Amino acid sequence: MKNMDCVITTDKVHALESMVASLTELLSVQETVVSEQSERLRQNESRFRAIFNGSNDAILLLTEEGFFDCNPSALKIFGIATKEELVKFNPAELSPPTQTDGRSSPEAAGEHIRTAFQTGTDRFEWVHRRSDGTAFPAEVLLSAFDWGEKRVLQATVRDISERKLAENALKESNERFLAFIREAAMRLKTPLEVVEENIASLIVEVEGSSCDTADLTLQLKIQMKNIEQIRHNIVELNKAITEHGDGLPEATKKFLLE
Repeated sequence: MKNMDCVITTDKVHALESMVASLTELLSVQETVVSEQSERLRQNESRFRAIFNGSNDAILLLTEEGFFDCNPSALKIFGIATKEELVKFNPAELSPPTQTDGRSSPEAAGEHIRTAFQTGTDRFEWVHRRSDGTAFPAEVLLSAFDWGEKRVLQATVRDISERKLAENALKESNERFLAFIREAAMRLKTPLEVVEENIASLIVEVEGSSCDTADLTLQLKIQMKNIEQIRHNIVELNKAITEHGDGLPEATKKFLLE
């Protein structure tokens, strides 16, 4: 009967050793995937910056009555052939009827123009419309200055369509990355705790056995050390994730560092 107990105990030790090896392999895979995901996020950020800094801006000059001059980029961005044709429009006519906040474009445009004349500058995001009717997101900077005896505005319009696409792609990447981190942490944390509890329980069982358990006890203690190393590696990995995870919610950071 004692020999049978020893066989059962030995089988349990071997099973735990196999579980520890699987956890070690899983951690290695998680570390590789996290590294790959982080590199993708850095590449997305680089592309985003390149799009933002490399765009060509349209410049238009206007008074409270409307436009009176523009540069070639303005013609290109609005899809209008000549300056003479463009200056026939007022700012609201180069926009859809309403903006994203629900305000009418004529009302909102008038407010921004008045603010720029009063304060000297006004920067805002705006939805413009090209001559073919397609809308596009823009960043607009209105700057007031003296033009002869007149006070005029320079409108610098930057088409941020690609920037918005990049922002959305970056946001989606971050959301996928955060979902992966939460899932990975849970997949490692729960089985690790189970294996650790089983090893501790089995050490007590082995040490209380009448069998010759010196070798088994040593094996179990080695596996306990392996578990401690895995836990340490997980903690270090989670620290690295939280230190470089500017988009991580505080609840996720707290969970990873527990």
